[in-house]
Amino acid sequence: MATVFCCPSCGTNLRVNPATALLVSCPSCGEAVRVPRAPHPVESGPEEDTFPVSRLLLVRRGLVSLRLSLACFFVAGGCAVSAVVTKVLALRIEETPPDWLALLVFTFTLGWVSFAGVGCWLRYRGYHLCNSAAAVVGVDGWGTTAIWGTLFSLLGVVSLGPCLLGRHFLPLPAMWLAVVLIGLVFGIFGLLLEFSFLTVLHRLFWEVSGWQAATRTGQYVVSFVFSVVTGLGCLCVGGLMVVLFAGGQAAVVEGMPKRVELSFELRLIGLTTIAAASSCVLWATWRYQQLLLALQRVLAEPSTIDQPETKSHKREV
Repeated sequence: MATVFCCPSCGTNLRVNPATALLVSCPSCGEAVRVPRAPHPVESGPEEDTFPVSRLLLVRRGLVSLRLSLACFFVAGGCAVSAVVTKVLALRIEETPPDWLALLVFTFTLGWVSFAGVGCWLRYRGYHLCNSAAAVVGVDGWGTTAIWGTLFSLLGVVSLGPCLLGRHFLPLPAMWLAVVLIGLVFGIFGLLLEFSFLTVLHRLFWEVSGWQAATRTGQYVVSFVFSVVTGLGCLCVGGLMVVLFAGGQAAVVEGMPKRVELSFELRLIGLTTIAAASSCVLWATWRYQQLLLALQRVLAEPSTIDQPETKSHKREV
């Protein structure tokens, strides 16, 4: 069970598990403080009941919704990749592609919109449930920002549907293309707003399990930034190599792009680039899932949420 005490130098409240550390550094002043074996009654009295049990139970339900949204994200991503691969295979056919290919692409696109939309709703529900506990410690504004982010992300999900269909199966006028691009911009903006939910997770970790556990949120931020930079770098390097191997020019015949025969080197570069970028996305998503699972395990500990039977048993003893 965590021990709550004050830093003797600056008076900052610290919450540390004495079983994991005997000497800690205060995050405010940097003073090395020895962790007491038992909390001071005056210091630890108000801190032990920071969160009502009902609020913590809502957080646990919200974390379950967020983890389910990750599963929907993987399924939706698989549908999007399948739609793109089907379109590429249709482009390899010199004559008019059969109708069943267009139907297959439409089915994959519908799967993308459906699963990604359900994922946005699950994230909205998860943020809303966790925001009830965030209001206790005054960070509910960040949770509300993440909730609004899911609505903008939903616009991006819907806008990506026509892009997956493509011009070869569903010609889009210039005005509709502009609408699609605006929707994608709103979707990216929504993802940035959802990133603010990490502040809520950091504070929940701090209040429930101490500042040492809260550092997991910072570690995930470093992992996320590293994965984004690495993924973008792989795409840039891969695109540059494709342009260099292709000669830097696109063949055009009678106003239409000529179907270029891809060499083995170009195919290998393309597959390697896609695999590297996808690995970065999967790694960042897996790290986020581990962060949610860690907080869920902390909330499931008996010392964090005591059931009525456990409390009555303690009184009898």
